Amino acid sequence: MLHARALSLLTGILVASGLVTGGIAPGAADAQNAVDRSPADPSTVRVVLPYDPAEDAALTANVRNAIVANIGSGAALINVETRLAIVTLSGEAASSEVRDRARTAALIVSGVQDVIDRINVKSTA
Repeated sequence: MLHARALSLLTGILVASGLVTGGIAPGAADAQNAVDRSPADPSTVRVVLPYDPAEDAALTANVRNAIVANIGSGAALINVETRLAIVTLSGEAASSEVRDRARTAALIVSGVQDVIDRINVKSTA
């Protein structure tokens, strides 16, 4: 959550100053961030923000609570994992409607950047 805001602010400042186009800034990393240089174009620098497991754990809990509030008892079959504010949903849902409601509940949680839906719908046959 904080990292996304910091990156957005940094990108906005760099774009406004003309130092960056398309979100890639030469030399934009600071001492706390890792720098990844593209092998295809060594002049391209990508800022890699440090991983914060506490933020991801908080997002996982918030998403889990949102899914339970939205789905109820069917939420027990849905697993939630978060890495760098990207939530992955897996497990089983009773119907495609339940799967869609779980995905929607996860997407509206503050701080979630994206949701990867790997939920399988139980077959009724």
